[in-house]
Amino acid sequence: MKPARKFLHSSGKALKLEEKLSSHGVCYRRGTRTPPLYLGGTACQGFRVWEPPPGEGQLLQYVDDLLIATRTQETCVDWTVSLLNFLGLQGYRVSQKKAQMVRQTVIYLGYEVSAGQRTLGQDRKEAICQTPKPQTVKELRTFLGMTGWCRLWIYNYGLLVKPLYALIMEGSRDLQWTKDATRAFNQLKKALMSAPALGLPNVSKPFFLFSHEKQGIALGILAQNLGPYRRAVAYLSKELDTAAKGWPGCLRTVAAVAINIQEARKFTLGQKMTVLVSHTMSAVLEAKGGHWLSPQRFLKYQAILVEQDDVEIVVTNIVNPASFLSGSTGEPVIHDCLETIEATTPAAQI
Repeated sequence: MKPARKFLHSSGKALKLEEKLSSHGVCYRRGTRTPPLYLGGTACQGFRVWEPPPGEGQLLQYVDDLLIATRTQETCVDWTVSLLNFLGLQGYRVSQKKAQMVRQTVIYLGYEVSAGQRTLGQDRKEAICQTPKPQTVKELRTFLGMTGWCRLWIYNYGLLVKPLYALIMEGSRDLQWTKDATRAFNQLKKALMSAPALGLPNVSKPFFLFSHEKQGIALGILAQNLGPYRRAVAYLSKELDTAAKGWPGCLRTVAAVAINIQEARKFTLGQKMTVLVSHTMSAVLEAKGGHWLSPQRFLKYQAILVEQDDVEIVVTNIVNPASFLSGSTGEPVIHDCLETIEATTPAAQI
């Protein structure tokens, strides 16, 4: 297996469990390795009897990875020694070459994790940005797969990749690069190299979600307060479905908010979330939703936007990400969703 990792708040270490010599009577043929999920399950049962040394800290397990967080270097050393001795007695091996011992910053799953934040590893960014322009659909899909792994760090990722997916949809094996696609390819690399550090989600603090829709893409920023400003936890970006793309702009915003809330919950874990949006969600949904939405979708949006205790929707004047993260209120925006829908929709469809 691979070595597990461990990091801490002020100092950290990483470990990865290797194959256990014998596992609850399960035999494996020589040359095979214990599946990570099975190894993770057996190790998890064993950790229930491990007693950590004194001091404030936390042991986390992700499949066959072990992560330890402590507040002081001395505590980290004590926990590390105790855990290594325990693993040895249980029949596990830890790779010394791959372990990251007592560091303030560790590399985990290609990310640089330090006190309260995570950034994309420089090696990962450089490897992606040194990729030449793809010439076939397969090569372009590979490139988009690599950048998609980093999409949480790029605010308008969905907009940037639209011209590139349009190339794939043309159907030809060899790509015919357009000016828009070339520009998007270069902008995506530039955005990747300048990707900011993201805050680690802290479920003891409330979350703020800025949401809006553009060109059929639901865009959002999930953030938490850091002093007088807000620090981004994740940049959200997801395409609306075909039906939602045909709705009036204000209803598309409703769909975008619902999508962003569902994506944000992967980080908030039920903690209070204030959603900032420049449209009156409940009024639009109640007055115009029945004309455009199926009953099933209408009930789904009501459940997400109205009936959840962890979500509070606030109408705001903020219309751009910079104002949201700086904590400013933005310029007054005069916008009536119901009037806009009626003015932009043929009478037969209202």
